[in-house]
Amino acid sequence: MVEVKAADAVVAVDAAAAAAFADSADSADSTAPMLSEAQPTPLEGAAGVDDVDSAVAKAKTEEAQVLVAEDGAAPDANEPEFKVYRTRFLAVTTVFLANVSNALIWSTYVAVTPTTAAYYNTSNWNINLVSLIFTAVFVVFILPAMWVIDNWGVRTSLLFGSWVTALGAAIRALSYFAPAESRLAVLYVGQIVAGIAQPFLLDVPTKTAAVWFPSKERLTANTVMNLGQPIGTAIASLVAPGVVTDASDTTAIDLLNVITFGVALVFAVPSIFVKARPPTPPSKSASVQSTSFWVGLKRAVANRYFMLLAFSYALLLSCFNTFTTFASTYLTPYGYSETDSGNTLVIIIVVGIVTAGVVGVIMDRIKQHRLALKIISWVLFIGVLLYYFACAPDRYGLLYAACVVIGLGAIPVMALSLELGVECLHPVAEGTTSGIMWCLACALTVGFTFASYGLTDPDGDMKRAIILLLALLACSAVLLLFYNVANRRIMFESSTDKQVDDDTEFQLTVLEATEDSKLDSANKV
Repeated sequence: MVEVKAADAVVAVDAAAAAAFADSADSADSTAPMLSEAQPTPLEGAAGVDDVDSAVAKAKTEEAQVLVAEDGAAPDANEPEFKVYRTRFLAVTTVFLANVSNALIWSTYVAVTPTTAAYYNTSNWNINLVSLIFTAVFVVFILPAMWVIDNWGVRTSLLFGSWVTALGAAIRALSYFAPAESRLAVLYVGQIVAGIAQPFLLDVPTKTAAVWFPSKERLTANTVMNLGQPIGTAIASLVAPGVVTDASDTTAIDLLNVITFGVALVFAVPSIFVKARPPTPPSKSASVQSTSFWVGLKRAVANRYFMLLAFSYALLLSCFNTFTTFASTYLTPYGYSETDSGNTLVIIIVVGIVTAGVVGVIMDRIKQHRLALKIISWVLFIGVLLYYFACAPDRYGLLYAACVVIGLGAIPVMALSLELGVECLHPVAEGTTSGIMWCLACALTVGFTFASYGLTDPDGDMKRAIILLLALLACSAVLLLFYNVANRRIMFESSTDKQVDDDTEFQLTVLEATEDSKLDSANKV
């Protein structure tokens, strides 16, 4: 239940929204009696909003809410109830840079796999495992990361993730001093350490957007932060071939490792200055207490609508992760160079960055997240289909066109899906919803990577592996057609902002309300 507080008055606001969003496990004893008497249910629409508005206006005329400004100045009776701070841009920039450095460590050797394999005296497959190690470690450490983000906040997660990434990069660079037969083992250790940091960084954007940004900026902020991962991959795809200019000069790998360590170290510094949250929340949803971690986790797993969304997202992202892992392996059998494979990744990511930025800004205004996600999933499928036909000698035009289409679909899908996950389960904590979605994606990435390797022909041709990705992408796009759940957080903020919309976008269905009732009963037991 949400309350608007005057100095000595507390006015109950919009019990309809509260009934839909309050977590019964945390508030059943204190709020159930109040909600059960003469209050409209979520399915009774916006009735009573005028009365609520009058009550709110009366309370505010009696005495304004007193808030403390960020700079510690004396309270102002005319201070707004919700505020945004310029320091929110420091938060979003720090999360972005941390994810860039972590992704740079993750995908350092994607575009120079054969040369790296020669330096470490091993096979291409063992170098591809360097990326896979990140994914496997993510699955192991995502639960602690979710707990830390939801209970200790953005600052703690950022500090840990940023500096552990730098530590992992440092260990990799130290492989230079190891005996030749031990270098690969040192590389793996560094990769494991940096991989431990990844869930603390990938899972934090939705939380950061929720506690620092207002509704009209949330998706854009989330998009910017999630772009850190693909941009880090793009930097690796550009820098690695630029450093390793001669495939026979394997010592260039040492320089590449030092460069990535330097980037990780510099990008970790801003995390020292980020606060966990602003003094005053930026929106009504940010002022509401999230459900407790374990209750929220239970609700998420039990909600079939959320799990449908999470599984669809996992299919999309794991296919893209598998695709980037084998970026050079797909093309080199057809005469393309490591530089060519790096260029394809850069095209995908640059196009994706532009598209994701445009989609984020538009969706923050029109709130059509579901429709956008459904369209984009089919765009990604078409792009990979074109890429399949481009895997042949001297088809540069078709190859680059395919990469443009893949970029249009692959990058925007991340922020859109993660925001919808929060919308589906509000007020379950943001770290919980995005953590589950990332965990499923990483687990599937491990499986699809091994499956792709198993489908590789003896001559190195991986077209059968690409067919597997196409089948999985089609399944995800079809599943998303059945996701039609109300955006609960948007609905909550609209109702408490006195702008209840009768459109079905903001209404709970009878089936959803029934499911929530069942979950509430289970939680009470």
